[in-house]
Amino acid sequence: VNTAPRNAQRFDLLDGGTVDYFPGFLSKSEADTLWRLCRRLPVPPPSHEDQTTLEPIADGEGVVPWNQDKIIVNDRTVTEPRYTAFLGAKDGLQYTYSKKTMTSSRWPKEMADVLARIERALHDRCQFNVVLMNWYENGRHHVSWHSDSETDLVDNSPIASLSLGATREFQLRHHSDARKGQAQSALRAERNAAAAATGSPVESLPVTPEEQELLNYQVGTDPARNMTLDLKHGDLLVMGGTLQKTWRHRVPQLSATTADAVGPRICCTFRAVAKDIDVV
Repeated sequence: VNTAPRNAQRFDLLDGGTVDYFPGFLSKSEADTLWRLCRRLPVPPPSHEDQTTLEPIADGEGVVPWNQDKIIVNDRTVTEPRYTAFLGAKDGLQYTYSKKTMTSSRWPKEMADVLARIERALHDRCQFNVVLMNWYENGRHHVSWHSDSETDLVDNSPIASLSLGATREFQLRHHSDARKGQAQSALRAERNAAAAATGSPVESLPVTPEEQELLNYQVGTDPARNMTLDLKHGDLLVMGGTLQKTWRHRVPQLSATTADAVGPRICCTFRAVAKDIDVV
């Protein structure tokens, strides 16, 4: 079994972050089989505005308990713009993010078999024991900028993300790029307020060389601080090193004109949550 495709790519990012990308880690037939397994649902999904292609079936071994839950973002309670499920090597493992605690159901054998291949491809440098799964029904479903830095995770353990279904854009951004963007917005607001107070055009206000450099900065364009990959059916991406401490990532929401043209996607993110997990 080929667990490390020849076209595997390593990206060494700013401040010690790493990305290992394995395009076509699973063959199409293997990815199709796992896709069909992950689409199985023990109960109908909760009420939501989107139509779903999830397939309700009777309770039984091997089904995935999908839900659409409430989370807290910036002190606001919102409905997650995707479905989630949480499986593990055993029942009862817990993981908390955005003040939402998930408790694992035991994963089916097919998931364990795929995980074993992932761990071999990573030369067994981490043994994962849970998988957080995200179901993006269409281009409106997304996940915003974030880092997976929760205290439940083993410190510096990698996160392996296996993509199934439709191709979606995966973006990474260094923290400094976000901070520059925030500083730029604050400076522009300050200058606009000063212009309004004096009745002068904002362009006529004095500006220091440092301020001008900040105003000219193009957020999201510095290749040393930004990265984008199109993740396809069967692709594997592994985030490692200091990435969760120094970078953020997201799957962006698509525009209203293109969102419905994108089919469903499932992302299986394998993680290590117990302190007794071995990390090399």
